Amino acid sequence: MIKDVVAFLESDTALQTLLNGGVNNKKIFPLLAPYGETSPYINYSTSADGSGDNVLEESVIQFSTIAETFELTRQISLRLSVLLDVWDNLSIPSTDFHIYYSRKVGGSDTKELDTELFNFTRLFHFKYKRKTGG
Repeated sequence: MIKDVVAFLESDTALQTLLNGGVNNKKIFPLLAPYGETSPYINYSTSADGSGDNVLEESVIQFSTIAETFELTRQISLRLSVLLDVWDNLSIPSTDFHIYYSRKVGGSDTKELDTELFNFTRLFHFKYKRKTGG
């Protein structure tokens, strides 16, 4: 399911513009950006990834937006919320899952003292079901 969410974010032109993303680098990475990656970018991780038992499953995905200025970090985080803080009519395409629900459930804003980069973290809760048996 997380791959579908990431692909959905990578396909959003407004988010890609904010990230300075391109065809070969969408600027959205699992866990940590590659060494030497320039900001802005988004790191993501998940705290739970469903049970696989063909019932309604739940996951929380953490997105950390990293950028050089407060304003750019804020704009990227707001775009994530526009795309993922959706109770009704969630439109994340997936061949394997019915993704029913996504809601922002927390976050924090910090500035990394060693790099001087801003880090806005947002947590999103997802509910979904596999289209076929576990």
